[in-house]
Amino acid sequence: MRFSSLYLIAKRQLQAKKNSRLMNLSALLSVLGIGLGVASIVVVLSVMKGFELEMKQKFSSTRLHLQIEPRDSASIDPSLVQELLDTLKSHPQVASVEPIVVTEGLARSGNRVSGVELKGISQEALLLLETKIIERSLPQTLESNSSKILISKQLAYDLGVIPGDWLTLISPQMMDGPFANIPRMKRFQVEAIIEVSAPEQESHRTYTRSTEVESYLRMKNQTHQIEVALKNPEVAQSLREQFSKRYPTLLIRDYIQMNASLFASMKLERIAMFLVLLFTVLIACMNIVSSLTLLIQEKVKDIAILKTMGLRTNQVRRLFLIQGVLMGGGGVLWGGLIGYIVLTVLSRFKWIELPEIYYDRSLPVAMDAFYYLVVPLSAFFIVLIMASFPARRAAQVQILQAIRGQDV
Repeated sequence: MRFSSLYLIAKRQLQAKKNSRLMNLSALLSVLGIGLGVASIVVVLSVMKGFELEMKQKFSSTRLHLQIEPRDSASIDPSLVQELLDTLKSHPQVASVEPIVVTEGLARSGNRVSGVELKGISQEALLLLETKIIERSLPQTLESNSSKILISKQLAYDLGVIPGDWLTLISPQMMDGPFANIPRMKRFQVEAIIEVSAPEQESHRTYTRSTEVESYLRMKNQTHQIEVALKNPEVAQSLREQFSKRYPTLLIRDYIQMNASLFASMKLERIAMFLVLLFTVLIACMNIVSSLTLLIQEKVKDIAILKTMGLRTNQVRRLFLIQGVLMGGGGVLWGGLIGYIVLTVLSRFKWIELPEIYYDRSLPVAMDAFYYLVVPLSAFFIVLIMASFPARRAAQVQILQAIRGQDV
């Protein structure tokens, strides 16, 4: 018997009798459950992917796409610095190169203390931070001979300072004193407050001129890091691999590696959510087993008649497998459509606002075609597996057993 004939018979048998309300309800719940499961997976994965892309965009907008630092020492070999700068500046994909003098310490304002990372950069690099300034001190509040510093918004909130206030930076590096070694300390005046794009930098990032950090650390002509901004952040990984082979003594990381723990946790959460929600599809598919079992009990005499007319065992199995696929496949298609509609609405209309702790209060959505392929195929595969059990049971129905009215 051809597939088209089996399909027509399967479709006819799914039209249960009007008094078979239990079977109708079970089949409806199967379709609804699979559809809701597929829609939930697609929506959740798309939103989580949207968060990941939003984070990548935030990090790529910081002009820190590659970071170069020594592997086994505190600073880069001076004989290598100029060669490295010339090589990077001549590369067509490099937008800017900035040697950095950096140190860590404690920032104190009154009774408040916070750990900070102090970056010393050139005057040209400081000018590029002008676009990120959200609050600036008045010129008359700044002392002409003071050491100026730019701090992040969250750090200013933690320390309770405003532009024009003073901070004391305490370095863990010791210097000799009259009685014992004491930590290095230097006072800085807050020139402006900036808002950086990377979330993890908000609580500790500070900037000043490199000469101020050299004076603070009592060192000269040292480069701790080199920060590279690219014209196209997408090529960061390939450039990292290229320069890592050329300079094995240096540790070169792209902006993804510098935030590897964040992206790894987001990927793990996405996989976990996929597996958890896939169980909802699995539970819904179990209703297909009960629906087909009830259908087999109702159509047992029809099976005997079909077998008498020459329908083979494997064709009976295929017949009920088609019925399971019709129910499950309808749920998969319905769920995919609902998921697409929900994501379209979420992306066009910003109805859902996130709390203020998030940097983008709108719900990010990434409509990835990969999810529309993998999720329905996974659900459809589960439907095939679950439908095969009652289909195999229907194929084992014996003609005499059906005529006698015995249960299968």
